[in-house]
Amino acid sequence: MLCLLKESVSRYNERKGKDIPVDFYKEVQPAVQESTQIIDTWTENATRYISEKRPRYLHVSQIEAVKENLNEVVLQSFFCKIHLKRFKDLSESVQYTLKTLKDYVKEGSR
Repeated sequence: MLCLLKESVSRYNERKGKDIPVDFYKEVQPAVQESTQIIDTWTENATRYISEKRPRYLHVSQIEAVKENLNEVVLQSFFCKIHLKRFKDLSESVQYTLKTLKDYVKEGSR
């Protein structure tokens, strides 16, 4: 998930301010379908983890927000039709929650 986020941020930064044509069916659709599968699988696993382990400062609503926000980040990384501040806020929010969950999982496996 963090790799998916990094790829999307990188793609956005490369395309930002440039009018780079995008082939929807060759580039966007396959990338969005692949990321959606990854995000959906992660969401199921993360929700299950939170239900079972009940980490103190992490909730299912945050997992749902990551799902929605990361889907938007992936899509917007191709078109750059979103303001940089909004894109950055979404990306940072996703990254924070992913790292928080990662830390909880690491602590629990010790």
